[in-house]
Amino acid sequence: MSIRIPILNRSRKFGYIIWKKINDFEVKSHLKDIPEVEVIFEGKNMGKKKVDWKYRRISVGWRTTRPIPNEKTYYNLALSRDRKLSIKCQ
Repeated sequence: MSIRIPILNRSRKFGYIIWKKINDFEVKSHLKDIPEVEVIFEGKNMGKKKVDWKYRRISVGWRTTRPIPNEKTYYNLALSRDRKLSIKCQ
């Protein structure tokens, strides 16, 4: 199972996977309120990242998000059984 989150301009600029309050239930049920997760962004292992539930974001670094083409408008998040979060841009 995977979820889609829109790529916001501030997400590209500051290097976060950010979701809005509307998507909060969907993200919390998908990630199961875990405090940190190992992130694989576009096939590159980013290591363990803290899930900031208060501000609804996961940091992946601005060097990772700024090169994302403007044609890509969604993040596709999929959590595997071994607790690795795979993020692909669509």
